[in-house]
Amino acid sequence: MGLAYIHKSTQGTLQCSSNYHCLQLYKFRYYRIMVKVLGYLIEDEKLLQYGLYMKLGTDENECAKENTILEAATNIFIRAGVWGHARLVGVTVKGKQRTCLALASDDPNDIHFFIPSREVLERFKKVIMSDKDPRWYIYA
Repeated sequence: MGLAYIHKSTQGTLQCSSNYHCLQLYKFRYYRIMVKVLGYLIEDEKLLQYGLYMKLGTDENECAKENTILEAATNIFIRAGVWGHARLVGVTVKGKQRTCLALASDDPNDIHFFIPSREVLERFKKVIMSDKDPRWYIYA
């Protein structure tokens, strides 16, 4: 049929029904592309406080806090004119997980996450009140 499948052998190791597909699985496992995003690190607590200040949500429980954080990020993206092109993502910095207001990605398959123009970057910097340029971070 041309389809490969992976199954457990009697010895408990994974085996593949097709050498070609096993090679592809090996390549995927050991040669993953490291995607980076261009953006600004931000603490979840700062987004939460901004969301509460703007009355975008509450902090009555963990679910409400998460929703308020997402609403705060959305509000920032809308005000900066990047809604639909920017994302709130997790990144890895010095081995630790951080939150990032991401404006772009170097993933060639992600056509909606492109590097914005200088004008858009300047407007975004004004909205988040930063004079620093965005940096590249490893997408977590």
